[in-house]
Formats: sequence, C-alpha cells, structure tokens
Amino acid sequence: MQPTPITPDVKQVSRLTASQIAQFKRDGFLVLPSVLDPELCRQARDAMWEAIATHLPRMKRDDPSTWGPLTEEESAVLNAQRPEIGGDPYFAGNGHRFYVRNGAEQFMLDLAPRALWQIAEQLLGEGTVVWPAGEDDAGITTGPCFMCDDAVGGLATHLGKEIERWPEKGSFTTEEALRLPKTGPVWLNGQ
Repeated sequence: MQPTPITPDVKQVSRLTASQIAQFKRDGFLVLPSVLDPELCRQARDAMWEAIATHLPRMKRDDPSTWGPLTEEESAVLNAQRPEIGGDPYFAGNGHRFYVRNGAEQFMLDLAPRALWQIAEQLLGEGTVVWPAGEDDAGITTGPCFMCDDAVGGLATHLGKEIERWPEKGSFTTEEALRLPKTGPVWLNGQ
C-alpha cells in the first residue's frame, strides 16, 4: 500500500502527543475537542433529515414528539428496499435506531476519515492506511478489504453471487480493489 498525500482542502487534526497515545492505550478511547468541522457536521445533519423526510415522512425535524420508534411494519418496509446495485437499504432500522447508508459522499469522508488521516497513520503506521476514495458515477466505492471470515459473511448482501469467489470462512487475504455499492461499507447511525 502506498501513502496517499493529504489534500490541502481537507482540515487535518493534529498528530497525537505521547501522553494522548498513552491515555488512548490505557482507556481505549480519546476525546479530541474541535475535531469535527461544524459546517461539515451541519451538512451531515441536513443529509440525515433529508433522508428521514424521504423515507419516514412522519418524523419531522422540528417536532421531537414525532421522533418515536419505528414500528415493526415500518422496519419491514424499509429493510426490504434493497438497491439494484446491491448493498443494504439506503435507509433502514428498527425501534429507536435507524441507519442512513450515506458515508461515501465527499463531505462525509472529509468530516472524519480524511481529517483523522495523520492520526490513523501515526497509530497504524505510515503507508498502511487507505485514503477513502468515495464513490464513482455508478455509486460504487473501491478499496482494499481483508477477506476474513467476518468480512466475507458481512459482504454477502453487497456482493451477490460474486461472494462465492471466497471461502465462507474467509481467505484471509487482502483484495486490493474490492468494488462495493456505496450503501455497503459506510453509513450514518442515528438513535
């Protein structure tokens, strides 16, 4: 894997200090103030509410009394709406949890995955992290994927018959350019 140069238009979060790395190793998490760009967060919220308005119009952004749980009937209808190109439904969920499969858009990638690039390389090693490429005109995203047993099982709905290329228990090899529908690998979770 080759390192990808950081583009100047993506705000980068500063590298971690030795004390922050020690805290992360000790606690398993790290709070980094001011990491998320407020404008990109606004765009993510707007995209979420746009998806809700389209797929679950009874929920109104300005009326919290409408934010109740999804009914079993609503869940069944939403979960059955699979994209033609494969992948999971764009909008689905049950109870108080819903999923918007929209993480391959430019602003979503710049919001956190690309902004945290330097930290990811700092923790995982330079040249080992893959720059999130987003989607192409066909709604497909391409990138490396380690084909372990969990990955193979989890990708079955995204790859269709192509999943048969790998053993059910995984090949434990890396596919350098696995093509997946944009509704497969990343999403926004609301609850």
